[in-house]
Amino acid sequence: MTIQKRDILLATALMAVFTVFVLIGIRYRVFLVPAGVVLACYLVLVQTRLRCPNCKRSIKLDRLLYAINHPYCCSECDERIYVVSKSKS
Repeated sequence: MTIQKRDILLATALMAVFTVFVLIGIRYRVFLVPAGVVLACYLVLVQTRLRCPNCKRSIKLDRLLYAINHPYCCSECDERIYVVSKSKS
């Protein structure tokens, strides 16, 4: 089992949108509600798709971004993490 590149990039985009909403929410409080929704979506994505396929341990987003172009092994089970561009059906 592998981790998909689009899930990593989606998580990165969700964090960027969350940051923008929080910064705008400092001035206009109404933008903190969408920030909470985006954060909840990010947490669901991390809990369901961005885990080590072998030991099911959560992996930090910066390490997954590194693993897109470089070999990376899980720090818990020492299995190699494969990042693929498309899902193999």
